[in-house]
Amino acid sequence: MSYRRAVIQLIITALCWAAMFHLGKWVLQQLPVLELTTWRMLLAALTLGIWVWLSEGYDWQAIRKNARPLLMMVLLGVVGFNLALYGGLGGSSPVNASLLMATTPALTAVMSALLLRERLNVQQWLGAGLAFAGVVTVVSRGSWQVLQHLNLSPADGLIMLAVLGWVSYGVIGRGFVRGMTTLQMTTVTIIAGALGLMGISVPAQGLHLPTLPLFAALVVMGVLGVGLTYVWWNQGIKTLGTARATIFINLVPVLTCLMGLLLGQVVTGAQWLGMLLVIGGVLLSSRPAPAPAGKLALVR
Repeated sequence: MSYRRAVIQLIITALCWAAMFHLGKWVLQQLPVLELTTWRMLLAALTLGIWVWLSEGYDWQAIRKNARPLLMMVLLGVVGFNLALYGGLGGSSPVNASLLMATTPALTAVMSALLLRERLNVQQWLGAGLAFAGVVTVVSRGSWQVLQHLNLSPADGLIMLAVLGWVSYGVIGRGFVRGMTTLQMTTVTIIAGALGLMGISVPAQGLHLPTLPLFAALVVMGVLGVGLTYVWWNQGIKTLGTARATIFINLVPVLTCLMGLLLGQVVTGAQWLGMLLVIGGVLLSSRPAPAPAGKLALVR
């Protein structure tokens, strides 16, 4: 995959995840968190499962060889991530949750350096710093008082566990899964994760058939918000590297804020400044590394 295409797909992925915040708020008024998560993962699994079956089939030998890293991806980045994230969002403030999620690029850089020997250069660290400062400005609305009154709770601890699970999902997939296409790796983890969530949800509270409008919203959240974006996320990591690709997650609060503007919410001048910082940081961090001296740069 070309570098440019990977960047475009990561931007669209961030846009889709931002839209899911607004759509998910409406769905959560009618469905419990666990049931919402299970339904959207099942719909994503069904879509991706049929896609792989029709397009390239399943390489069962490769799946067996990668059983351990795939299982870790399922436990940490699918089941664990969803349960921790949505469990934490119920008791955490939007500011706390956004700031904790904004630590994803830095944690990814550290884990990638330790496990994959991937290291960020000065330009990428500067970009990550700008993006984080932008996220802080956006979610706090430029108010120092908001940041002064931050109080961490057990729910925030769950969100931090979700961040670690998501970081682990990308690092394990890039560094430890061998001989599988990105589509197959993503599909297998989503299917296994959906079955795991269903195994938790059904005994706990059942899985009820939603109304038609609610089901349509769940289809969008599953097929677009999970299925397609998980594939594009893993492709972006494969092309750009884990640390460089993860910086795009900081676009989510920016795009969520812009969507709120379209829905009639007020955006302050400080938030506009924060958005510019995030965009500048993402552009700086995601620039391809220069070609070594004496070698021609690859055409992307």
